[in-house]
Amino acid sequence: MSKPNLINWIEKLDTDKSFNYWNDEGIEKKKIFYINNESSLKNIKNSRHLNEIKNEFEKIIQKYNIDFSNKNIYSLGSGTGWIESIVLKNYNFKSLNLLDFSKHRILSLAPKTVELNIKDITNINFIYGNMYDLKIKDSSVDYFILTQAFHHADEPLELLKSINYKLKSNGKVIIIGEPYFNFVSTIKHFAYHFIKYLLNHKKYRKIHYLIPGYNDLFPPDQIKGDNHYSLFDYHLMFNKFKFQYKNYISKSKSTQSFILFK
Repeated sequence: MSKPNLINWIEKLDTDKSFNYWNDEGIEKKKIFYINNESSLKNIKNSRHLNEIKNEFEKIIQKYNIDFSNKNIYSLGSGTGWIESIVLKNYNFKSLNLLDFSKHRILSLAPKTVELNIKDITNINFIYGNMYDLKIKDSSVDYFILTQAFHHADEPLELLKSINYKLKSNGKVIIIGEPYFNFVSTIKHFAYHFIKYLLNHKKYRKIHYLIPGYNDLFPPDQIKGDNHYSLFDYHLMFNKFKFQYKNYISKSKSTQSFILFK
């Protein structure tokens, strides 16, 4: 293995509510991304969910004729870079910059994981950093990629603001693997809400109304930092920074993706 380009952008510990969860290596060792033997490699290769995310990514690339050759790419919240390295392995990109605030994921696991798919990692940087604080020049990035990452942002507007400054005028943002709640799932959550409200389960009525809001049906996960947005929420956030966008819903109707244009 060639020596990876490891970069540290974090000067002090992050205060994000999910920082401790994503930096607990004991928890991380139980996850599919923790590749340490042939069995774990086989599991990640055969993951139905991850293969669907990969397919979403590839369909967006094909539909919008995206070519990453000679481009400067930043993947924010990249984790170990498994999806990025599979999808981008056949492109002669100028640079691929993988950024994550999980220290062991990005500095330890990611180089080994990426090299399973991309043998020459010379043009790949592994950055331990904060996606709100991108230490790069304005208007310097061709593509931002967020794979199962945007909904983890505590401050999505600050994230989009940062991206908007750093993205070139003709650049694009590819957001993959956002939660999507189809009609059946929404009806189920409505039913759960009304049952808990009628039974006043754990004093449910104290903090909820009879007619639920979106966050009542799909509450955030305070530990993992998962936030759930409606399509209208995404529209408002993207529109605030004048991004044009297209939406793609996965075949399983469990995730959705977006491509943003300046």
